[in-house]
Amino acid sequence: MTKILHVATFVFPDVFAGAERFIHGLSRAQADAGHDVTLLVGSRGAQPAEERMDGVRMVRYPLTPTRGLRFYRDVRRQVTAALVTLERESFDILHAHQIASSEPALSSSFPARRVLSFHASHQLEFEAERLDGAPFTADRSLQWGHRLKSWGIRMLDRRCLDRAERIVVHTDFVLRQVVALRPSARARVRIIPPGLDFDRFAPGDRTAARVRLGIPGDVHLIVAVRRLARRMGIDLLLRAASVLASRGVRFVVAIGGVGPERDALEALQRELGLQQQVRFIGRVPDDELPELLRAADLVVVPSRSMEGFGLSTAEGLACGTPVLATDSGASPEILGPIDPGLLVPLDAGEFAARIEGLLADPERRRRLSERSVESVRSRYGWPTVVSRMDEVYGELLGGRVRA
Repeated sequence: MTKILHVATFVFPDVFAGAERFIHGLSRAQADAGHDVTLLVGSRGAQPAEERMDGVRMVRYPLTPTRGLRFYRDVRRQVTAALVTLERESFDILHAHQIASSEPALSSSFPARRVLSFHASHQLEFEAERLDGAPFTADRSLQWGHRLKSWGIRMLDRRCLDRAERIVVHTDFVLRQVVALRPSARARVRIIPPGLDFDRFAPGDRTAARVRLGIPGDVHLIVAVRRLARRMGIDLLLRAASVLASRGVRFVVAIGGVGPERDALEALQRELGLQQQVRFIGRVPDDELPELLRAADLVVVPSRSMEGFGLSTAEGLACGTPVLATDSGASPEILGPIDPGLLVPLDAGEFAARIEGLLADPERRRRLSERSVESVRSRYGWPTVVSRMDEVYGELLGGRVRA
């Protein structure tokens, strides 16, 4: 049994993003496998300072509702203090996640071997959020203040990479980001994808799911569950939907998620005359997400950039629903082995044509459904993820780790 301390800024279900869901899933799966797992995580709510949840000991540090540098300093202070209290407990592994909490954790004198989960370059994500959905290039200039912030975030990314004894990434796409940031880190990187709960994300009764959601049987349902940010490409999806509507395709697009682009996207919806075809349904409750994915004829992932893994892609596939995605980021690594035709250039017209072709071919969708379930089950099971993570820990602890 290995004694593991995960250090995070936030975790699911407090935050619904992919990294937070991975931290929660890995901690629980490791506890299920017999490891002694503690999760040190920030909290802005009224949760208890310590409790046991899903077999994991949760230790929370309080955070004030600040942003930017103040937020980073608050996290740093709280993580540093919490680690001083926990260091007497003789942990084997300190496994850090997310930049704000990773940097102080990995820089501390905490007596444990250090592992970093590097989900994506925080610098590139910062730039993509402030430009037109993609990171800075020579012809895409950042404002001076944002350049300074980008430089500071890059330094923090590098410091985390320098201080970690092993670096875990989900995909080759993120591995290339690590090498670009710090070429000398390459030998310490291991690729381990996240896992899925196949008891929840599994094929089911699509017709019954559509009835419960109020979707008529003669209307195609297209689903996108994304953060409403520019780099997620929801505007591209809306323009593709406009093309489909002009061709007389009967469909509804259900867009789940929240984010800073909600008002702009709703304005574009009205401009394109898509009030009947497009529904913004807000944050999808976790217990309703599998049913929404099962009810869909097609899940779409129209990302412009920085798709570090694509958890919604894998979850849709696990539910037996074909997923169509732009050929950016890590999507080719997930969808390429299933069918390269599920990858589309970043073009609204091409996206619309590919959607229309799949909606018009139920037999192909059936074959893709079977292939999709088989593919994700063979690659993304939590027991496999835990076993591979044990191997990484074992490299640092002088032998193979066993629960």
